[in-house]
Amino acid sequence: MRGLLAYAGMMLRLQFRSRLAVFYGFLFPLIFIVAFRILYRHEIGHGASHLGELLVVAILGGTCFGLPVTMVSERERGVWRRYRLLPTPIWTLVAGTMGVRFVLLAGAGALQLLAARAADMRALTLVPDPNLTAPTHLPDLVLAFAVVSFTFCSFGLIVAMLTNSVQAAQALGQCIFLPMLALGGIAVRLDSLPDWTQTLAAFTPGRYAVEALFACTAGEGITTVRYELGVLLFMGAAAGVSAAKMFRWDVHTGHERRSRLGWLAVTLAACLIVGFSTLRRDAAEAQRLQDERTNREQAAPAPEPALLPAPSQPPAKAPPPEQKVYAVEKAASWDVLTPANLLELPRTLPPDSGVVTPIAANLDEIDDDTQARGKAIHTKLATWAPGKVSDPLQRVANLLYVAAVVDVMQIAPLESYLPVVVEQYLWESSQTPDLVRQLAWIATHPLPGEMVPAEDMEKLEIEVTTNRTNEIESRLHTYAAKFMFRLLDDPDSGAIPKK
Repeated sequence: MRGLLAYAGMMLRLQFRSRLAVFYGFLFPLIFIVAFRILYRHEIGHGASHLGELLVVAILGGTCFGLPVTMVSERERGVWRRYRLLPTPIWTLVAGTMGVRFVLLAGAGALQLLAARAADMRALTLVPDPNLTAPTHLPDLVLAFAVVSFTFCSFGLIVAMLTNSVQAAQALGQCIFLPMLALGGIAVRLDSLPDWTQTLAAFTPGRYAVEALFACTAGEGITTVRYELGVLLFMGAAAGVSAAKMFRWDVHTGHERRSRLGWLAVTLAACLIVGFSTLRRDAAEAQRLQDERTNREQAAPAPEPALLPAPSQPPAKAPPPEQKVYAVEKAASWDVLTPANLLELPRTLPPDSGVVTPIAANLDEIDDDTQARGKAIHTKLATWAPGKVSDPLQRVANLLYVAAVVDVMQIAPLESYLPVVVEQYLWESSQTPDLVRQLAWIATHPLPGEMVPAEDMEKLEIEVTTNRTNEIESRLHTYAAKFMFRLLDDPDSGAIPKK
C-alpha cells in the first residue's frame, strides 16, 4: 500500500507538469461549456438538464486522450520498461494509474460543475429560470460518476495497448471521442436523431453514461438508471479484461497484433450483447406503452376528453433587488393589463430565423407536403378538446404547446411552419385585445395548468417522442412573447386601440 500511494503521488505530480495532460484533462472540456451556452442560451432550465453531457465530456477528455497519451508517452521513453524491474506487482502500477486518473477526472468534473454554475447557463428571457445548475442528487452523482469513469478508463487502457506512438493514441482516441459525441446523446439529444442512429447508440457506452449522469443531475436519482449502471460496469469489466490481456511493458514487446485484436473481440462482444439487450428492452417498453394505450381506448370507445384544470396561481416569488419588476408581473390577473404594460416588456427573444422557436417568414419556401400537413392540423384544431377548454389562459397555452413540442423535437420543416398555423388559428378564434393580454401573461408567468397529454397530441397526428418538459415550457413562453409582440407591432391587428 505504501508503494501504491508513493507511485500515485509521483504520477499526480507528473500529470500536472505536463501541459498536454492538463489541457486534455481540464481545459478541453471547458470548451463545451461555451458551446452549450451558445446553443442553448434561449432555453429555461437547460443548464441543469445538460450537466450530464458536460460531465461525460470531461470524462471522455481524460480517458480517450489524457490516459492513453500519458501511458504511450511513458512507454516510448522506456519508463514502463524500468517499472518492470521494480519488486512491485503489475497490479499495483495499473491500480495506481487508474486511481490517479480517477482523481484527475473528479477534479475535472468538479471544475466543470463550477464553470457551468459560473456561466449561469440561463437565457435572458421574460420568465426567470427556477432551475439552478446544480446536481439534484449529489451522493448518487458521485457513484454514477465513478462507474462511468471506470468504464471509460478501461476503454482508454485499450487505446494505450493498441497504439505505439502518441500520435496514434490521439488519432484512435478521436475515433472513440467523436462517435460518442454524435451517437451518445452528448452533442445532440438522442430523440432528435434518426432512428438508425438511435439504434447504433445502444451499442456504445456513451448513451448509458449520459442517461446515468442526467438522472443524478436533473432526474430522479440513481434508482431509475440501475440498468444503465449495470451495463456500464459490464462493458467496463470486459474492456478491462481486454486491456489486461493486451498489456505491454515496451513498444516492441508483448502480444502480437493478431493476439491483441483477438482480445479486443471480448470488448466488442460485450458491446454487441449490451446493444441487442437494450434494443429488446426498448421494444418491450414500446409495446407495453402501446398496449396500455390500446386498453384505454377500448375501455372508453368514445370518451369525452377531460378538460384540463386551471389550478390557482402560486404566489409570486419576490425578485432580487437588482431585477426590474414589470407591471405585467405585478398585475393581479391578465384582464387588467394595458397596452402600456405590454410595450414595456424587453424583447430579448431569439430571431425567427434561428434554431430555437423559428417562425417561417416566406411560406413559398415551405414544401407542399408540409403545408398540407399544417392545413390539416389547422382544421383539426377547430374540434380539438384542449383548444376548447373554458379557461382562456389554459386554452391559449394548449395551442402554444403544439408549436413548442414540435420545435423541441426538431421536426423540420414543420417546426417553422406550424407556429404560423397556430398563430393564424389564435387570431381567428380569439378577440385580439384579450388575446394579446393572455399571451403577455403566459409569457411572464408559470403555466396555468398541466401540459397537453400525448394522446391528445396524437389526435393532431403529432407523436410526442420527448419528455424534456423544461425545454418545451421554455419554447412555449417564447412563442407567447413572440406572438404578443407581432400583434402589438401590427397597426391593423387592433391590439392597441386607435386614438
